[in-house]
Parts: sequence; structure tokens; C-alpha cells
Amino acid sequence: MKARKRLVGFIQPAHIPELIEILRTPGPNVPAYEILQEVTGKRFDPNVKVWRTWWKKSHGHVDIVGHLLKDTRDQLMAHGLPPFDQEKFLVPPGDDQ
Repeated sequence: MKARKRLVGFIQPAHIPELIEILRTPGPNVPAYEILQEVTGKRFDPNVKVWRTWWKKSHGHVDIVGHLLKDTRDQLMAHGLPPFDQEKFLVPPGDDQ
């Protein structure tokens, strides 16, 4: 799982057709399907014909980085960030504490 998560950061649009073809192979088709969904943001069935049709309609263009950034931003927003307490971390200039 850890390796698959790291792999997503290296996926390029040129890899998408190969991932689509892997959907035919039992076993590797599960991680290929998950990676396709993660890097494209599409939630199609794990059907090779459906993914191929989408790929042809997109003319081989997919904004992987944009989607991953949006996904990361959404995850951060869902968890929220605690307020930053400046008094706790900042020492005024000239204060030798």
C-alpha cells in the first residue's frame, strides 16, 4: 500500500493507457483500477472499454498534478488545521529566553 501511494506521484499521462490495459489482468487489475481513479479523479467501472473511450475522448490529456493537488487540498480542508499560537512559538527580538 505504501509503495502504491508513492507510485502515484510518478504516474505520467503516458502511463494511463498501460494502466487501462492492466484492467484485463486479474490480480494487478485492482491496484491499476485504484491508481487510475486516484490520478484521474474519474470513478468509472473497472471496464477496459469504458476507460479506453474516456481516454480517446480526452485526447490523451489529463491533469494529473492538478487533480492530485485538488485531492490533497480537499483532504486538508476535511481535517482542518489548528490555529497557530504565535505567543507559544515566537520570541520577540532582543528577548534572550
